[in-house]
Amino acid sequence: MVEQLWNRGDLSVADALFPPEFDNGPGREPGPAFVREWHRSTAESFPDLRYEIDELVADDEGRVAFRWTATGTQRGQFGPIPPTGKRATYEGAHFVAVADGKITRLWSINDTFGKMQQLGATVVPPDA
Repeated sequence: MVEQLWNRGDLSVADALFPPEFDNGPGREPGPAFVREWHRSTAESFPDLRYEIDELVADDEGRVAFRWTATGTQRGQFGPIPPTGKRATYEGAHFVAVADGKITRLWSINDTFGKMQQLGATVVPPDA
């Protein structure tokens, strides 16, 4: 998943890794289509984005957890942030459930706030 889908951008790998019933989270259609679209969109914002696995643990019951560091240059729109040409490095972790060689559930956390700060975004608190 990390090398072929994330780093190489081979979106066809999504069909091999994620079954049609893959749980994409509340309000999202199940299956690999969301995974392909998310990675396509991310590549438009950060075309040179590369992930490195910093630590990985797995058990005999199909549970995998890994911590990663990503680095890339923002060349396209990222949410409300127009292209900046700035390079950002941020960290995150994924927790994955695997059954029959397919990823059935995936939970992700990452430092989106840190990434946005590196791109020059600021947070404006709401009026009291």
